[in-house]
Amino acid sequence: MHLVDQDGERIDEHDLSKRTVVLNFMFTRCPSACPRLTQLLRETFDLLPNETRRDVQFLSISVDPDHDRPATLKDFARKHRADLATWRFARVDERELSALSERLAVFEPGSRADPSAHSMAIYLFDRKGRPRQRYSGTTIEPKHLAREITALAAFEHSSKS
Repeated sequence: MHLVDQDGERIDEHDLSKRTVVLNFMFTRCPSACPRLTQLLRETFDLLPNETRRDVQFLSISVDPDHDRPATLKDFARKHRADLATWRFARVDERELSALSERLAVFEPGSRADPSAHSMAIYLFDRKGRPRQRYSGTTIEPKHLAREITALAAFEHSSKS
């Protein structure tokens, strides 16, 4: 998959495999839900212990790649005070977005692939790229999500030693 982040740099899937990944889908022109989910994820990040922050990669992928260019993603990230050292905002091309959305059920069942129809799910992946949990983004509590991320990162950290 060819992910390009807010700095115009390619995200190497090998780099992602070194960390626990917290993934969500968003688009920068979203008037309400995406900013709320981004805030929830920022609050979650703020609750993580420092040692967990080093082992986790937050990744927000745009469902509107025609509009959300790297500079637009960077503006969105800054506006929502995302820590760009551990959180990347990315885009993929339409073909890859289609394949990814099919694999992860990104769009609501029965809807066309319109940005406003994407699900608000948050996905938690282990270092091997295996999905470990899928959360309903609008109902999850940051404290609960932070505990789950910390537990998975700690387990993976201890199992690689």
